[in-house]
Amino acid sequence: AGVTRIITMDLHAPQIQGFFDIPVDHLEPSSLFVPYIESLNLPKLTFAAPDMGGVNRVRSYAKNFNVEMVICDKHRSKANHIAEMTVIGDVEGRDIILIDDIVDSGGTLVNAANALLDRGGARSVAAYITHGVLSGDAVARVSSSKLEKLVISAPADKTLPEAVLQLPQLKILHIAGALSGLPDGLFNLGQLQEIGLFANELTTLPEGITRLPKLKKIYFKQYWFSEQLVHINTEDVFDKLSRCPALRVLDLMTAAGLFILKF
Repeated sequence: AGVTRIITMDLHAPQIQGFFDIPVDHLEPSSLFVPYIESLNLPKLTFAAPDMGGVNRVRSYAKNFNVEMVICDKHRSKANHIAEMTVIGDVEGRDIILIDDIVDSGGTLVNAANALLDRGGARSVAAYITHGVLSGDAVARVSSSKLEKLVISAPADKTLPEAVLQLPQLKILHIAGALSGLPDGLFNLGQLQEIGLFANELTTLPEGITRLPKLKKIYFKQYWFSEQLVHINTEDVFDKLSRCPALRVLDLMTAAGLFILKF
């Protein structure tokens, strides 16, 4: 399809990179989470994996902070329904941070928090999640849960639905800075003619895009929350795109959160 490079963050499985025969820049969310966790100065910090599949991810955080880790072993009776949750390890009196790549229905996080607090005796439980999908009743489920904090990453606050922004436990760490630094390196590739962006990235369109001398086409794709996008500064988007030497923008339409560029 003409794609020559992919930039992504926290793939569900690192092995996914092997399905591409082009360079893949796989960014780790630890560059966002670790400095923030350090700023909290938690005296009895312990990391927890919400399921067996997240053990390796959580182990890297525990090793970085030189603290213990525990595992929440879950058994599903059916999709998105957890029948049983067991804590493997000692969490009594500790401040627990759950680490995961995605929160969808929120059931795993809520059940893990209950198990850690009620049966394990933890002092507090917070969750740090890269991709906050929060589908269905997830917002209500998390809002009424015992989670002290839900930390998620996002390009900007505006890319999240209003209901998510109203979550009392929510803390957003913006990835715009981390991602905007990468394209600057790619912008030195003077021969680059086509790029693909998620619709959300219009909110943080990097200035460096104007330095692509041969850019002719931009493809925008839907993202989890694209249908919720509002308050896009179209003047800023037009200004940046109009300064691309080889890119001729004929029309920019917004309809149901979908952005369409015509060339």
